[in-house]
Amino acid sequence: MEDPKAALEISGADPAASISGALEKLGEGESLELHIADGAVPATVRAELVARHGDSFDWWTLDAARALVVKRDRAPRTISAFLGADHHRLTRYWDDFIATVETCEMSYETLFRTQPGNRYAIADRLRHFIFGLRRHVRMEEECFFPRLEERGRLPAGAGPTAVMRTEHRAIEQILASLENDLASGNCATLIQTIENQPIHPSDLFRAHDMKEESVLYPLADRLFNQDEREELCRLMQAV
Repeated sequence: MEDPKAALEISGADPAASISGALEKLGEGESLELHIADGAVPATVRAELVARHGDSFDWWTLDAARALVVKRDRAPRTISAFLGADHHRLTRYWDDFIATVETCEMSYETLFRTQPGNRYAIADRLRHFIFGLRRHVRMEEECFFPRLEERGRLPAGAGPTAVMRTEHRAIEQILASLENDLASGNCATLIQTIENQPIHPSDLFRAHDMKEESVLYPLADRLFNQDEREELCRLMQAV
């Protein structure tokens, strides 16, 4: 997934119409960051885009008023590619945040005293990561895991999905701590929270993603036919 080509400010009575022209100009794999104003709900905007363009794009909600739209390629959709792309997107946010906040801490700065604009870039990376990872967990637990357990006859209280749910709870605790510290804007506090975890968050996130990408996602691609994979991806994007 490439970096967004541009940020598009969306307002007016028909935001989907404003997006449609820009979406049609994107090449395969290119993305556009949307800033949705005037109280429009991203989920409603997404539904209107689906009505106009079908499944020609992927939609990743960034926060309550922003979303990332990615032009899909023509390859048949797989669970591995869809959820794996979300992993990779979120990993980039996390890695960018870690690199920047470590530099910030070494300079004895806070997120609120860096160069103009940097404060927002750092904070937004972490906010987008927290929001996106929570949404990713919901996509899996509300849509993906139940269908995989049913089709694969996997026990919900044991087996690989149970392990993933347990790790999700540990991840959610880390996200809550980071979200709490973000309000202070203190880089040293954020680094201390990260380093005080029983497992470094980077290691936990990486290991968790690897288990899903090497076991659960390929299993789903074997168990579900193409129409079922497409439908499951549509359900997950609507979360």
